[in-house]
Amino acid sequence: MIEWAGTVWMLAKEAFGYIKDAKEFFDTGKAIYEGGKEAKEHFEIKLGAPKLIDFAWIAESGFQAKAEQDGYRIAFSRPDKVARHELDGYELMYEIDREARVMRTLVLYDGSILIGRKTPQE
Repeated sequence: MIEWAGTVWMLAKEAFGYIKDAKEFFDTGKAIYEGGKEAKEHFEIKLGAPKLIDFAWIAESGFQAKAEQDGYRIAFSRPDKVARHELDGYELMYEIDREARVMRTLVLYDGSILIGRKTPQE
């Protein structure tokens, strides 16, 4: 009987050691996960409020030149027609502010939204 009690005690002691090691392992994993989550939130670019622009802003800011350099043909669309234009290959165009980590849609005073379509390479 004493041998059984000693064996049970030894097994319980070993199990407790494994549980303690597992807890430390999972605590370390949790700390790594939380650190990665905070880093992701820090570097993530969020969608900001739409930026109101006029026709002249597109050329004067260099946005149109940059879009054409990247192979996009830009146009404006009414908000209710954006989904239809997406079927034709158009995408919403965004201005990205890397310092503030914000991207904004570009909107005219009448509510038209700037969209663009990748032009085929010749």
